[in-house]
Amino acid sequence: MTEELPNRSTRALMLAVLAILMAIAGWHYLCHVRLEAELEKRATESLRANFAGSDVTVKIQPITNLVLIQAELPVHGKNDFANAVGDILVEYVRRELEPVIERQLVTAARSDIDFYAMVIPYHVAIDVTNVREGFSKMVQDVQEELLRLGYDIGNADGLSGPRTAKAIADVQAQLRLAQDGQASQELLDTLRTSQPARPKASLERTRER
Repeated sequence: MTEELPNRSTRALMLAVLAILMAIAGWHYLCHVRLEAELEKRATESLRANFAGSDVTVKIQPITNLVLIQAELPVHGKNDFANAVGDILVEYVRRELEPVIERQLVTAARSDIDFYAMVIPYHVAIDVTNVREGFSKMVQDVQEELLRLGYDIGNADGLSGPRTAKAIADVQAQLRLAQDGQASQELLDTLRTSQPARPKASLERTRER
Protein backbone atom coordinates (compact mmCIF):
# COMPACT_ATOMS: atom_id res chain seq x y z
CA MET A 1 0.00 0.00 0.00
CA THR A 2 2.77 2.40 0.88
CA GLU A 3 4.58 1.66 -2.42
CA GLU A 4 1.59 2.77 -4.48
CA LEU A 5 1.58 6.27 -3.01
CA PRO A 6 4.87 7.38 -4.63
CA ASN A 7 3.74 5.87 -7.94
CA ARG A 8 0.48 7.77 -7.85
CA SER A 9 2.29 10.94 -6.90
CA THR A 10 4.77 10.43 -9.72
CA ARG A 11 2.01 9.85 -12.28
CA ALA A 12 0.12 12.89 -11.05
CA LEU A 13 3.27 14.98 -11.32
CA MET A 14 3.98 13.71 -14.84
CA LEU A 15 0.42 14.46 -15.94
CA ALA A 16 0.66 17.94 -14.46
CA VAL A 17 3.98 18.59 -16.23
CA LEU A 18 2.52 17.22 -19.49
CA ALA A 19 -0.53 19.47 -19.15
CA ILE A 20 1.70 22.49 -18.54
CA LEU A 21 3.86 21.65 -21.56
CA MET A 22 0.77 21.23 -23.76
CA ALA A 23 -0.60 24.55 -22.52
CA ILE A 24 2.71 26.27 -23.31
CA ALA A 25 2.85 24.62 -26.75
CA GLY A 26 -0.75 25.65 -27.44
CA TRP A 27 -0.05 29.21 -26.37
CA HIS A 28 3.03 29.41 -28.60
CA TYR A 29 1.03 28.00 -31.53
CA LEU A 30 -1.69 30.61 -31.07
CA CYS A 31 1.02 33.27 -31.03
CA HIS A 32 2.42 31.70 -34.20
CA VAL A 33 -0.97 31.92 -35.95
CA ARG A 34 -1.32 35.56 -34.87
CA LEU A 35 2.15 36.37 -36.17
CA GLU A 36 1.36 34.57 -39.44
CA ALA A 37 -1.66 36.78 -40.07
CA GLU A 38 0.51 39.88 -39.63
CA LEU A 39 3.25 38.30 -41.73
CA GLU A 40 0.80 37.59 -44.58
CA LYS A 41 -0.28 41.22 -44.55
CA ARG A 42 3.29 42.58 -44.48
CA ALA A 43 4.49 40.19 -47.20
CA THR A 44 1.55 40.98 -49.49
CA GLU A 45 2.02 44.72 -49.13
CA SER A 46 5.78 44.44 -49.67
CA LEU A 47 5.50 42.28 -52.80
CA ARG A 48 2.81 44.47 -54.32
CA ALA A 49 4.96 47.53 -53.71
CA ASN A 50 8.01 45.91 -55.33
CA PHE A 51 6.06 44.51 -58.28
CA ALA A 52 3.88 47.46 -59.20
CA GLY A 53 1.06 46.54 -61.55
CA SER A 54 1.03 42.90 -60.43
CA ASP A 55 -1.70 41.27 -58.38
CA VAL A 56 0.07 39.38 -55.57
CA THR A 57 -1.54 37.32 -52.80
CA VAL A 58 0.32 35.60 -49.94
CA LYS A 59 -1.24 32.72 -48.00
CA ILE A 60 0.49 30.75 -45.25
CA GLN A 61 -0.62 27.26 -44.24
CA PRO A 62 -0.36 27.35 -40.42
CA ILE A 63 0.63 23.71 -39.78
CA THR A 64 3.10 23.01 -42.59
CA ASN A 65 4.32 26.65 -42.84
CA LEU A 66 4.04 26.46 -46.62
CA VAL A 67 3.96 30.00 -47.98
CA LEU A 68 1.95 30.17 -51.21
CA ILE A 69 2.62 33.29 -53.26
CA GLN A 70 0.29 33.76 -56.21
CA ALA A 71 1.29 36.47 -58.62
CA GLU A 72 -0.21 37.63 -61.89
CA LEU A 73 2.24 39.40 -64.19
CA PRO A 74 0.73 41.54 -66.93
CA VAL A 75 1.94 40.77 -70.44
CA HIS A 76 2.00 43.72 -72.85
CA GLY A 77 0.98 42.59 -76.28
CA LYS A 78 -0.15 39.25 -77.65
CA ASN A 79 2.76 38.22 -79.86
CA ASP A 80 5.20 35.34 -79.32
CA PHE A 81 8.02 37.66 -78.25
CA ALA A 82 5.94 39.15 -75.43
CA ASN A 83 4.96 35.67 -74.26
CA ALA A 84 8.60 34.51 -74.32
CA VAL A 85 9.71 37.50 -72.24
CA GLY A 86 6.90 36.77 -69.80
CA ASP A 87 8.00 33.12 -69.46
CA ILE A 88 11.62 34.18 -68.75
CA LEU A 89 10.42 36.60 -66.08
CA VAL A 90 8.29 33.88 -64.47
CA GLU A 91 11.25 31.49 -64.34
CA TYR A 92 13.45 34.20 -62.83
CA VAL A 93 10.89 34.92 -60.13
CA ARG A 94 10.62 31.26 -59.18
CA ARG A 95 14.35 30.52 -59.13
CA GLU A 96 15.70 33.72 -57.61
CA LEU A 97 12.99 34.97 -55.27
CA GLU A 98 11.94 31.77 -53.49
CA PRO A 99 15.23 31.32 -51.54
CA VAL A 100 15.48 35.05 -50.86
CA ILE A 101 11.97 35.18 -49.38
CA GLU A 102 12.62 32.02 -47.35
CA ARG A 103 15.70 33.64 -45.76
CA GLN A 104 13.69 36.77 -44.98
CA LEU A 105 10.96 34.68 -43.34
CA VAL A 106 13.54 32.90 -41.17
CA THR A 107 14.85 36.28 -40.04
CA ALA A 108 11.30 37.47 -39.34
CA ALA A 109 10.57 34.34 -37.27
CA ARG A 110 13.65 34.94 -35.14
CA SER A 111 12.90 38.62 -34.61
CA ASP A 112 9.28 37.80 -33.67
CA ILE A 113 10.48 34.92 -31.43
CA ASP A 114 8.20 32.54 -33.32
CA PHE A 115 9.33 29.19 -31.89
CA TYR A 116 6.97 27.15 -34.09
CA ALA A 117 8.46 28.67 -37.24
CA MET A 118 11.96 28.01 -35.89
CA VAL A 119 11.16 24.29 -35.51
CA ILE A 120 9.22 24.02 -38.79
CA PRO A 121 10.84 26.53 -41.18
CA TYR A 122 8.83 28.36 -43.81
CA HIS A 123 8.93 26.94 -47.33
CA VAL A 124 8.02 29.23 -50.22
CA ALA A 125 6.20 28.20 -53.39
CA ILE A 126 5.58 30.88 -56.01
CA ASP A 127 2.86 30.44 -58.61
CA VAL A 128 3.19 33.02 -61.37
CA THR A 129 0.87 33.38 -64.33
CA ASN A 130 1.11 35.70 -67.31
CA VAL A 131 -2.09 37.60 -67.91
CA ARG A 132 -3.25 40.16 -70.41
CA GLU A 133 -2.73 43.77 -69.50
CA GLY A 134 -5.67 44.93 -67.39
CA PHE A 135 -6.71 41.39 -66.42
CA SER A 136 -7.62 40.76 -62.77
CA LYS A 137 -8.53 37.41 -61.22
CA MET A 138 -10.52 39.31 -58.61
CA VAL A 139 -12.60 40.98 -61.34
CA GLN A 140 -13.08 37.64 -63.08
CA ASP A 141 -14.33 35.98 -59.88
CA VAL A 142 -16.76 38.84 -59.25
CA GLN A 143 -17.93 38.68 -62.87
CA GLU A 144 -18.68 34.97 -62.49
CA GLU A 145 -20.86 35.74 -59.47
CA LEU A 146 -22.62 38.55 -61.37
CA LEU A 147 -23.31 36.19 -64.28
CA ARG A 148 -24.72 33.64 -61.82
CA LEU A 149 -27.11 36.32 -60.57
CA GLY A 150 -28.20 37.08 -64.14
CA TYR A 151 -26.41 40.36 -64.85
CA ASP A 152 -25.73 41.03 -68.53
CA ILE A 153 -22.03 41.86 -68.42
CA GLY A 154 -20.78 39.76 -71.33
CA ASN A 155 -18.06 37.23 -70.51
CA ALA A 156 -16.07 36.76 -67.31
CA ASP A 157 -12.86 37.92 -68.96
CA GLY A 158 -11.28 39.58 -65.92
CA LEU A 159 -11.38 43.00 -67.57
CA SER A 160 -13.40 45.68 -65.81
CA GLY A 161 -15.58 47.49 -68.35
CA PRO A 162 -18.61 49.82 -68.09
CA ARG A 163 -21.17 46.99 -67.82
CA THR A 164 -19.20 45.26 -65.09
CA ALA A 165 -18.75 48.51 -63.15
CA LYS A 166 -22.48 49.31 -63.45
CA ALA A 167 -23.48 45.82 -62.26
CA ILE A 168 -21.05 46.02 -59.32
CA ALA A 169 -22.41 49.44 -58.31
CA ASP A 170 -25.97 48.04 -58.46
CA VAL A 171 -25.06 45.11 -56.21
CA GLN A 172 -23.09 47.35 -53.85
CA ALA A 173 -26.16 49.58 -53.45
CA GLN A 174 -28.30 46.55 -52.57
CA LEU A 175 -25.74 45.25 -50.09
CA ARG A 176 -25.17 48.72 -48.60
CA LEU A 177 -21.50 48.78 -49.54
CA ALA A 178 -19.48 51.73 -50.83
CA GLN A 179 -20.65 52.27 -54.41
CA ASP A 180 -17.37 52.61 -56.27
CA GLY A 181 -18.07 50.05 -58.99
CA GLN A 182 -14.80 48.26 -58.19
CA ALA A 183 -14.26 44.55 -57.57
CA SER A 184 -12.88 43.71 -54.13
CA GLN A 185 -12.40 40.72 -51.84
CA GLU A 186 -15.10 42.09 -49.52
CA LEU A 187 -17.60 42.24 -52.40
CA LEU A 188 -16.65 38.76 -53.61
CA ASP A 189 -17.06 37.23 -50.14
CA THR A 190 -20.42 38.98 -49.71
CA LEU A 191 -21.70 37.78 -53.09
CA ARG A 192 -20.74 34.21 -52.21
CA THR A 193 -22.46 34.26 -48.81
CA SER A 194 -25.54 36.41 -49.48
CA GLN A 195 -28.27 36.49 -52.09
CA PRO A 196 -28.72 39.99 -53.53
CA ALA A 197 -31.76 40.58 -55.72
CA ARG A 198 -31.47 39.54 -59.35
CA PRO A 199 -31.63 42.32 -61.97
CA LYS A 200 -35.08 43.10 -63.42
CA ALA A 201 -34.09 41.97 -66.92
CA SER A 202 -33.09 38.58 -65.56
CA LEU A 203 -36.37 38.24 -63.64
CA GLU A 204 -38.39 39.10 -66.74
CA ARG A 205 -36.58 36.43 -68.80
CA THR A 206 -37.25 33.89 -66.02
CA ARG A 207 -40.99 34.68 -66.07
CA GLU A 208 -41.13 34.33 -69.88
CA ARG A 209 -39.76 30.81 -69.63
